Amino acid sequence: MLLTLQSAVEDIKESNAAEVSKIAKLASHGSLMGARGNSGVILSQIFRGFARAVEGKTSLTPAELAAALEEAANAAYRAVNKPTEGTILTVAREAGRAAAAAASSPEANVPGVIAAAASGARAAVLKTPSQLQILRD
Repeated sequence: MLLTLQSAVEDIKESNAAEVSKIAKLASHGSLMGARGNSGVILSQIFRGFARAVEGKTSLTPAELAAALEEAANAAYRAVNKPTEGTILTVAREAGRAAAAAASSPEANVPGVIAAAASGARAAVLKTPSQLQILRD
C-alpha cells in the first residue's frame, strides 16, 4: 500500500492543482498506476470513490468531506467481489463513519473531521487481528 500511496503523492506533487477535485483525481490516477497487490488496488479504488464524490468541488465543508470518505469506502466495497472484514475495506469504512459522526456536530470543522477519520481508522486497524484468521496465527 505504501508504494500505491507514494505513486498518488508523486502525481499530486508534479501538478500545481489547488482544487480538491483536481487533487483527488490526481491521487486516483496515481494510485491506480502505482497499485501493487490486492490492497494497493483496493486503496486505488478508495481514492477513485473519493475523487468521484468530490468531482467539481474546489473545497469541502466538513459534511462534504465526511460524505466523500464514506463514498470512498462504499466504492471500494463495490469494487471487490468478496469483501473481507479486517482489511483496508474495514479501515476505510470505519474512517468514514467516524468522519460522519464528527461532521454532524454543530462545531464541526475540516481538521476535526480529518482527525476523527484518522482515529476511526486507527481503531479499526487495532481490531484487524481479531477479524482475520491469518493475523491471529
